[in-house]
Parts: sequence; C-alpha cells; structure tokens
Amino acid sequence: MLCGPAQTIAGKYLPPDRALPLPLHRPSDAESLCRLIEGGHARAELFADLGEALLNRGERGLAYRAFDRALRMRRQDPAWTRRMQDRKYACGVRVPRATIEREEKEARLWVKAFVEYRSHGGRDPKEFYERFGRPEEDLALVVRARQAAWAGGVVGVLAGAVFLLGARWIRRRTALVPLCCALLCVAGALLLARTGPLWWGAFFSAAGAMATLLLGRRVGAPARRVHSRA
Repeated sequence: MLCGPAQTIAGKYLPPDRALPLPLHRPSDAESLCRLIEGGHARAELFADLGEALLNRGERGLAYRAFDRALRMRRQDPAWTRRMQDRKYACGVRVPRATIEREEKEARLWVKAFVEYRSHGGRDPKEFYERFGRPEEDLALVVRARQAAWAGGVVGVLAGAVFLLGARWIRRRTALVPLCCALLCVAGALLLARTGPLWWGAFFSAAGAMATLLLGRRVGAPARRVHSRA
C-alpha cells in the first residue's frame, strides 16, 4: 500500500509478505520509488533517488529527509557521505535531527504494532487502524490526537470523582463544572480519532454532575425550611 513519501521515508508502511521484484531500471518518479521501498527494497540508492525526485518536485523538506536517510544507511562510505551531504545542502532547508528521530521512532512503533497484530491472527485491520491510525495518516497528528484524548479523559475522570465524593457538601450550581467537562469530552470524541479515554471522562463527569444535583437538594432543603419558619 502506498503511504506517501513522508511515511515511506520515516519507515511507516505495511510490511509486505514478500519483497517485490526490483526492475532493471529504477523509476525516477517519487511514487514508484516509494512502492519499491515499501515492497522491501529499502536501499540507500533508492532513498537517494527519492530525494532527487522530491527535490525536483519542490518538496525540499522531504528531500532533505530522504538524503539524510540515504546517508545514514551507507555512512561507512566516505565518498557516499560527502555526496549526500552536498545533496542535503542543495535542499536549502534543514530539518532538526530531533524531528527526524521522533518521526522514525513513531514509524517503528507503528510497524511493530502492526506486525504483532498480524502475528496474533489479526486479518481485518479496521480495529488496528482505529487505535494506531492508517498508514497514510500524518504521524504527528495521530500522536497528538491520542495525547489529547488521554488528557481530556484524565481531566474528566478527576472532575467527576471530586464531585461524586463531595456531592453532599458542594453546591448544586457548581455541578456545571463536571457537566461542562462531560460535554467537552463528548465533543472531543466526535472530532478526534482514537478517543477511548474521552468516553470514560465524559461518563464520570456526567455522573459527578448528576450526583451533585441530586444530593445537593438534601443539603439545601433543611436550610429552606429553617428560613420559612423564621
């Protein structure tokens, strides 16, 4: 499956059952080169050709990543290293090493999770994609969506737990706080991907709001009776 140059360079693609045959003449377009790399031919020369194709297309950031990947695959060759350094300089941009390492780490985790899924008998990847994202999705967006889901879920659970435990002593009108948390969690679950924690946050927040509303009446009722007698 073609994932796109960004995912291919980072190493995020579906592992093939067997390597595709390498043609006698390597293609010059980026998409065909991506297919070869994803098909099992992850060679330094192919990444260098991919960098040239991307540079000709004006995608300088991706070309820089491709040349950097090609350089690291044959770092023991001084002539190759000098050539790739020159091509990286020709891109006119510089991608921080930390960014490249983060993208490759995310790609390795994705591929490792997919291999484990297949080794445990998984055949329909729909459930896997719900958790880890599709191969063509942007890696950073998938990670940020999961982080936002967990953060929202934790906030919702904490808000709901506080209002559940203190429902008898908390004023009824403050039940709007967990209720708003619940609504935000529901909205996030509708907008983001891989949002399991958000549903737990919404559930506990709604439970805390309802407990405060119901038990708050018992606190307010005696005060109203005393005031009426006076």
